[in-house]
Amino acid sequence: MEPEIDIEETEAEWTLRRLIFKQYKGYSIHQVLSRLICIAAFPNLSKLASILSVLPVTTATVERTFSSMKLIKPDCKKE
Repeated sequence: MEPEIDIEETEAEWTLRRLIFKQYKGYSIHQVLSRLICIAAFPNLSKLASILSVLPVTTATVERTFSSMKLIKPDCKKE
């Protein structure tokens, strides 16, 4: 099974990154990723940008959920 993202093509697209960064200088990473997804000239980078845009940056939300769960449901092993 072939990967959906071609490594060699992605490297070639990445060499053109200077054009991207010059064009979006001063933008946040979220703005750059959202614009990169829409650029048809960089199909592999667009796929990577769409993957990166949905990955969580931290696990703080999950950790807060478990902390809240401890407050609601006490540890049954303690007597």
